[in-house]
Amino acid sequence: NAHRAMDAELGAAGGHRPAWAGGAPRIALFPILAVMEGALIIATAADSPERRCQCADLSLGARSSARALATAAFALVLAAGCQSALDTRPPAGFNLAGVWHLNAGLSDAAPDPREIRRLEDRDVVRGRQRDAEASSAFVAEDFPVVKATRMTIEQDAGSMGVRYDDGPYRDVSWGTRERDHWRVQAGWRDGALVIRSRRDLTEGVETLRLERSGERLRVEVVVKTGGRDVRTLRVFDR
Repeated sequence: NAHRAMDAELGAAGGHRPAWAGGAPRIALFPILAVMEGALIIATAADSPERRCQCADLSLGARSSARALATAAFALVLAAGCQSALDTRPPAGFNLAGVWHLNAGLSDAAPDPREIRRLEDRDVVRGRQRDAEASSAFVAEDFPVVKATRMTIEQDAGSMGVRYDDGPYRDVSWGTRERDHWRVQAGWRDGALVIRSRRDLTEGVETLRLERSGERLRVEVVVKTGGRDVRTLRVFDR
């Protein structure tokens, strides 16, 4: 019935069914996104070859815009892959409860706020940093693990609490939670506990992985603020 209706519509308009349509109804499929000679092509699988060629007939300016759009689309796809869902069910035997002491020989030094600010000021002068106010100098306040020498952890089925040295205490629940303007996601991926934290332009990822039969904890931290990125490794023994 669908292709008869199409035939009637074409006949009323004095048109002809194109050879590529055959006897099957023309079905709208998902759009095809591709780049051809620098041009962004958006068509459907059901479109005619003529239509696809017309899509490719873009001006030079349009092609530049198309390239930028295609790059942005790829970045979004990549980001979506990186932000894959986390499993909120703790793996069997993954227990962080206890007192953890820093293994200084295997760990990076704690970030130096003054050095970070100095490098950011230099980047601003050289035009490498757009936002002069953005800074990672306060990373240790938002992510205390980067300078902690001891962690005392309590863990249950749905969350864990962490005391860093004798200072700040942090509660982390499995799943997604918003608190104090932070959006925090916590769960497991590939056997490691991943904690993603985001507030305004600040975005941090902490990856906690147990080693040596659960008696060693590797904590990899990556923080981006629009200023200098902070990447550090801290290793603790229980």
